[in-house]
Amino acid sequence: MIRKLGVLILILTLTIHCGSEKKTEPTVQTTSPSGNTVHISLSVKKLAVSLEFFGTLGFRKSDSREDGQNPWALISDGRMLIMLSQNPFPSPGLTYYAPDMKKRVEQIEQSGFKFDDILSAGGKFSSAVVRSPGGVGFSLIAFDDKALPKIKEPFEVKCGSFQELSVPVNDIKISRQFWQNLGFKPAAGDSATGPVATLTDGLIRLGLYQNAVFPSPALTYSVKDLKINLQLLEQAGIPIGKQPAALQGKQRVLQIVSPDNHFIRIVEE
Repeated sequence: MIRKLGVLILILTLTIHCGSEKKTEPTVQTTSPSGNTVHISLSVKKLAVSLEFFGTLGFRKSDSREDGQNPWALISDGRMLIMLSQNPFPSPGLTYYAPDMKKRVEQIEQSGFKFDDILSAGGKFSSAVVRSPGGVGFSLIAFDDKALPKIKEPFEVKCGSFQELSVPVNDIKISRQFWQNLGFKPAAGDSATGPVATLTDGLIRLGLYQNAVFPSPALTYSVKDLKINLQLLEQAGIPIGKQPAALQGKQRVLQIVSPDNHFIRIVEE
């Protein structure tokens, strides 16, 4: 019921708000079998607190409805759009939009894949939702994505450039198959064997880690010199736990946590 409620609220707020505004000039982007546009969705307890945190990191607000019963805000890191929504749902999640979503869902189900819930509104298909083996919520919403805000010019936040949504998993084979059933394919550098899988659907990259050192799905950003970004974060007053740690002797990784316990990993390339 919580998952259904979260998705329905998200659909309602976007439909009402975006339908009343002028359409933003769209940018050229690739599409996924799951939709034309994807947002990372984060459930937050207090929207104002989360907006302050991400604003300090350099994220920019693209759209919002900050009053009423279910406030939300759409923010950008210069590459991805992230929905902060003050209602409970599996988080982080991936939310896709396309006007022909019913057809897309039917095509996915032809392979035998089953969604947890398929919802309708007014007798018409509205969305399909499922939760991945690693706990990531996955929602497909029938909505004209041209009405959604777009990133016109890329920019970089204090935690670097978005790289992937990193997901710790128990069984790499099961998780890989789950995402491939949804249209994800091996990305550059992916290995068909081993405890790590790197997949993409053309809109977002996923990293699946069977022996992850982080406890829950995380937004992962890349930087060239972690010392510089560490200094920027400290100057901005972002709480820093442990100093950058070595990852398999090749990379240094810094982890910060949002007020709602969403993990942000910063990896030095």
